[in-house]
Amino acid sequence: GSPNLYFWNEASRTWTLPGDTSFTPGSGTGFLMYVYSDDDFDGTPEGFPKRIEQTGNPFTGQRAIDLSFTDTGDSTSDGWNLAGNPYPTSINWNAGRGWTRNNLDQTFYVWSDAASNGNGAYLTWNTLGVGTKGTGKIAPWQGFWVKANAASPRIAFTDSVRNSGGVLLKQAKPVIPQLKLELEGNGLSSQSVVVFHDQAQLGKDPLDAYKLRSLNPDNYLLLGTSVSQGQVMDIQALPVSEETQEIELVIEGSDLNGQFTLNWNPEDVPGDWTAELVDTQTGARFPLGEAGSHTFTMSRGKAVSEEKESANKVEVPISPITPVIKSKKGPSRFVIRLSLVVSNEPDEDLPQHVELDQNYPNPFNPVTTIDYAVPKRSSVRLEVFDILGRKVATLVDERVEAGIHTVHFDARNLASGVYLYRLKTGNKIMTKKLTLIK
Repeated sequence: GSPNLYFWNEASRTWTLPGDTSFTPGSGTGFLMYVYSDDDFDGTPEGFPKRIEQTGNPFTGQRAIDLSFTDTGDSTSDGWNLAGNPYPTSINWNAGRGWTRNNLDQTFYVWSDAASNGNGAYLTWNTLGVGTKGTGKIAPWQGFWVKANAASPRIAFTDSVRNSGGVLLKQAKPVIPQLKLELEGNGLSSQSVVVFHDQAQLGKDPLDAYKLRSLNPDNYLLLGTSVSQGQVMDIQALPVSEETQEIELVIEGSDLNGQFTLNWNPEDVPGDWTAELVDTQTGARFPLGEAGSHTFTMSRGKAVSEEKESANKVEVPISPITPVIKSKKGPSRFVIRLSLVVSNEPDEDLPQHVELDQNYPNPFNPVTTIDYAVPKRSSVRLEVFDILGRKVATLVDERVEAGIHTVHFDARNLASGVYLYRLKTGNKIMTKKLTLIK
């Protein structure tokens, strides 16, 4: 018979068929399965969804997924691998422990039939906890795409990444400035996210996520962002910069004729940033400092799909992962201009220089408090070392706002003794001692 199970070959960028029914994929392998609506071939479709049941013992333990990277010089198309969650429970991409990801972009991609009001779309999520999926959870047995960016890619995980209903370790959520965008119209929708982070670059970096073309070419709407090289992103990670940054919005769709609404929602954006949306067609400008929307009209007409439907032939997507490339026909209809406003007047309420205070109480057991101050928004790393210089804890590793900050250090898992805590911000390094007595 004709196999209805396909595996993605990254090297050849083609779907691969199993050789026979005895073929057994490794746990964590992703696959595409084609299923007919007519279960018994009597001419009457039974409908969807279909049910897949697992027999035998569920998979447990650690798993490393076989990945590959074939460098053809096309960075947008190289390195796509289809993986799968082998567990009968969800796994969390943002779990604090259990993941090993080498030479991979920090984003996973999933196809969602429910997205875009039931018309389907690819959704994304990265290790910052940002994306269009809304959560870092990957459902039981769900297939997901990852993109390798160098030779010898590897992804491995243990039971620690599972959402099994046990005790979850609570972590402080870092402040990550982001701008969420959504385009709606003709019963469809599409989302995109712009995020600002110290590890991001102006060009493509591992925190970015490509905007992928829909698997439903006859009915789709697409919103992405672009800053360079024609690449269109679903997650656009940009560095925090005092220079004005210009971000183009890219809009595509099967039918761009009618009324559309662009919604925006900024989160954790500092007050010294200014952002505006510019409609290059009308000249209208809209501040993006708080949630809002803009309704406008387009008249591009409906695209005609060249694909033909066939009831008698299995139609497998030839290229299921196709990043969107910005059109060269002309400037984008909408542009976001963002700048960091720098004031030359000192704020009397803010510290005038970097400070690191002595911890209190000192000596302590087992918790102590450390205060530090920065005069402007800065990248800060606060670490604790033993007397031999070995790092035992990282208390802060993020960009923080100007002002005085307080950190609590819990040393219950450390032995009594003298430790050093070090603050590093910019080219400034300050070190003090603390004493733990149990």
